[in-house]
Amino acid sequence: MEKISLNQVQEFLRIKKIAVVGFSRNPKDFSRTLSADLVKHGYEIIPINYNSTEIAGEKCYANISAADKAIDGILVFTKKDAGKVIDEAITKGIKQIWLRNMFTPAKELEEIQKKCATNGINFISGYCPYMFLDDKKFPHNFHKFFTKLSGNFPKADGTLT
Repeated sequence: MEKISLNQVQEFLRIKKIAVVGFSRNPKDFSRTLSADLVKHGYEIIPINYNSTEIAGEKCYANISAADKAIDGILVFTKKDAGKVIDEAITKGIKQIWLRNMFTPAKELEEIQKKCATNGINFISGYCPYMFLDDKKFPHNFHKFFTKLSGNFPKADGTLT
């Protein structure tokens, strides 16, 4: 897990317009569940799906560049091409990126982290956004508890609990 600070998470969660890259057509997919809960928390979600123009009545965009809405940050769920998504976000000037992709190889993730640091991007990976939302439900509160117990939960100063 990448070492991040709680301040980084709070900075990301302060933004309000989040593009969800890899917004699934499957209503039970994690990207859809999290997106719906983010909407309940007052966020505007901009769905990005390479293969769909509409999902559940929501207009989808083929990529970040195709979105005709302002984007404050991106939440990445794609199973591949994470580096390509990050490059596109950098080109668009997006400064908040949360990579929720568990499939990015370590070498590629390291390159992405360096690229984000070089471009002044708040980059988060390896953590579930649910652990940081106000109304944590099972299993997310359980996940947070064990992440803290294991000493891997970020604190404001960048150290881990």
